[in-house]
Amino acid sequence: MDEKKSGGSAGQEAERCHWSSADELHFLDYITAHKEKGGDGLNFDKNFWLLAATKMVLCTTSGAVKSAEACSQKWTRMHATFSTVDCVANFSGISWSNEQGSDITHESESVWVNLIRVCTYLLFLTTATNFFVIQEIPVAKSFRNKG
Repeated sequence: MDEKKSGGSAGQEAERCHWSSADELHFLDYITAHKEKGGDGLNFDKNFWLLAATKMVLCTTSGAVKSAEACSQKWTRMHATFSTVDCVANFSGISWSNEQGSDITHESESVWVNLIRVCTYLLFLTTATNFFVIQEIPVAKSFRNKG
């Protein structure tokens, strides 16, 4: 059965843009092969996403065809998740596993709370250098006890 969501005008339905693991791997392969187009911050322009969407038409395994907008939004989410995991796994000084995440216990709770703030701050520094507000991002919280 096709996945559907309501959308558009009366009675129209649009297929959801579901990303399978295989779709994500093809997508990341494309980005890796063309990463120089994104510069140091891996910020790609609209033309890049149009080309990525064209490539995804050839290798989508499930869900709707991936539009340029869907590709751009997926990259934004994936890049934020990677930056968060990279911060926790490589800069925090606490243990990390892909299965248990940071494996936070009652004893390490205060370290975790501060880590979320630091990782959030680093994310803002790398994605919006003029925006220095420290906020908790739900993505960071999701790695508390799972990878």
